[in-house]
Amino acid sequence: MKNLRTLGIAAPQLQFENVPLVSAAVFFDPIRDQLKYAYIISHAAMRPLLRVSGAATNSEAQIVAGWIPQGAGRVVLVPPIDADPSSASQGNYINSLPTLLNCLESQRHDLPSWIDRWRSAEAWANLNKIGNARTQIEKIENEIAHHQSLLSQERWLYDLFAETGELFASAVKAAFVELGFIAVDGPHPRADILVRLDDKIGVIEAKGLEGSAKETNLRQAERWIAEVNHTLAASPEERRRDADLRRYGELLETLNIPLDVPFNGVTKGIMVIGTFRKTPLDERIEASFPDQLLRPLNRSSVCALTGLQLFTMVMASRRDPTLRIQFAQSVLSANGVYVQDNATLQWTNHLTEKGDDDPETVNL
Repeated sequence: MKNLRTLGIAAPQLQFENVPLVSAAVFFDPIRDQLKYAYIISHAAMRPLLRVSGAATNSEAQIVAGWIPQGAGRVVLVPPIDADPSSASQGNYINSLPTLLNCLESQRHDLPSWIDRWRSAEAWANLNKIGNARTQIEKIENEIAHHQSLLSQERWLYDLFAETGELFASAVKAAFVELGFIAVDGPHPRADILVRLDDKIGVIEAKGLEGSAKETNLRQAERWIAEVNHTLAASPEERRRDADLRRYGELLETLNIPLDVPFNGVTKGIMVIGTFRKTPLDERIEASFPDQLLRPLNRSSVCALTGLQLFTMVMASRRDPTLRIQFAQSVLSANGVYVQDNATLQWTNHLTEKGDDDPETVNL
């Protein structure tokens, strides 16, 4: 540090006097007899903490411990204690120095309250700048909070290719709504979701799996569509007696499907399977619908697609809203595995890998 001066004193242990700073005295008093000092220190901005007795030197200040303001902080100079550098006592002394800083922080000038009624021109200018800066900070923080909220709201889309259970089913339902369907949760533990588009009803089996789709998923989708068809054809008395048919009927009415007249529309079984959900997207090399499933699947009237395909439909339709109805109608008309003949449905068109220059990484 510039302009810091030291002056050696002959005796290593001298009596000293505490400056009138009560908090610092409380800190030093317990170790008074252990302090070892061989120099007095001086600096134009020095604030004394401890002094030696006047007999030791002709220096007027005779300071052996003090602190100097340095920017927004302080440089604190204190003598060592008379102990082995590797001893516990020396370590405890060093570790306790932050307590001394707290003592310094606690010292305040006891000025009268009326002093704040006046400010210098420079003080008013700085206060105005602080106010303007805080306004800008608040504006930026509000903008950050807004975009963080948008990020959170979009998080459900990733559930379409990485979740299972209710979270996966909920994401599938939300995706179909984005494509223009009316959707309701199915009657647990039967069909997972029921959807409607005009005069067409979709009955959805939605499952998130760690591997490929299973024939069990196809069998369940076929069973759910049979149950919905039975409900549509059943008499009011039959629906009243059968708990499953009654619950299906209530949900179909929620979709504005009248049950008191014959249904002349189309019912469609749909499988949405979140395959290989724990495998990174770029490492999914196995078929989502293996050969042993393809044969019965392609003979059925069920449309089968992955959660990742459904994700790309939502993302592509957000870029081009005219695609929504095309995707919705293609799912309702397809039999077997849904064929991705639209280049916009490649997941790499909608997801990019995080890199070193990613905004989130840069801001951490």
